[in-house]
Amino acid sequence: MAKIVLLEEVLGDMKHSRDWYDEQEQGLGELFVERITECIEKIADNPKAYPVKYRILRARLIQTFPYSVFYRVEKENEVHVYAVLHHRQNANRILTAR
Repeated sequence: MAKIVLLEEVLGDMKHSRDWYDEQEQGLGELFVERITECIEKIADNPKAYPVKYRILRARLIQTFPYSVFYRVEKENEVHVYAVLHHRQNANRILTAR
């Protein structure tokens, strides 16, 4: 299992989206975070299983929600998560801002 490193901005992305989902329906934000956690665990189990989607970053879809986790395999057993983005968000900001 690979070590996962979340960039600081990722936690902000997740919190913002979790809060938005909780405003829509109580408990939905918690489900959102659970799905992200499951997604990241699957990435840690087999980081190279998911395709390169944006320049140098791989992406894996999050189950149930229209989001993806963008990450890069940095070392053999280390993965850096760069973003958790809604499919309508501009992925260009991942590499330019981080």
